[in-house]
Amino acid sequence: MKSKWIYLITFLVMLNVAFINANPVQAYQQKECDNNSTKWYCSDWYSGDFEYEEDSDSIGGDYQLNYDGAGVYYWEIAWDEILMLSEPRLWVHLNESKFRADAMYMVLYDDSGFGAEMIGSIDQNTAPGGWSYIGRGDSNGTGSEYTTIYVYALGGDDNLGADAIRVRENY
Repeated sequence: MKSKWIYLITFLVMLNVAFINANPVQAYQQKECDNNSTKWYCSDWYSGDFEYEEDSDSIGGDYQLNYDGAGVYYWEIAWDEILMLSEPRLWVHLNESKFRADAMYMVLYDDSGFGAEMIGSIDQNTAPGGWSYIGRGDSNGTGSEYTTIYVYALGGDDNLGADAIRVRENY
């Protein structure tokens, strides 16, 4: 009888150690969206005078540039399933010396009335080339299949660039 208790206690201790050392896994979806994307889940549009330009260092070999900094560029990502929209994380691809705007990145959760919120900003002129992490939005809303990211220049007449974004949503 005593050996059964030892085995039971040993089993419970080992089980406890396994749960203490286990890292919680959080499921998420992550997608990239280029300007002029042909991916089924990605659409983009803009207001203002953006010009299409080609550059092999950009995602997809191209980017959009607004020389007067007065426009707004939008990317909309369609998800595989309805998400809880839990704290979207955003990265942007900046690898063009013509990008010089102090840019503000916002998230809008479809047209359901949840509104927009700022994720973060970056000086496109001094940002390192490649992917830059912008930030994480607050948990806001439930039940959408879309996340819309948009960027605009904070300061006015600097060159506002739009190349690509990467968004990660938890579910």
